[in-house]
Amino acid sequence: MNRNRSAVPMVNRWKLQRWMVCGIAMVSFAAGSVLTSCLTRLREVSADGSHVFELMIYHAVPGKGPALESLFRDASKIMAKHGVNVVGY
Repeated sequence: MNRNRSAVPMVNRWKLQRWMVCGIAMVSFAAGSVLTSCLTRLREVSADGSHVFELMIYHAVPGKGPALESLFRDASKIMAKHGVNVVGY
């Protein structure tokens, strides 16, 4: 009977150790995040104008070029309807 009594606190101790490890990991992650944000001095980035440019690169499967071009034609009509100026394809 002594064996059963001693096994119960051992299991509780393991659970406590797991929680302690998780807690220590969370505290160290939070401390590292705060330290990193304090040490890195990020300046605000400001643009000269209000233009936003997006570069998207597509790789077409051989023979599917015309289908991709028609997709861009349809998309440019929708974009023009919403005031987006397409520069080129």
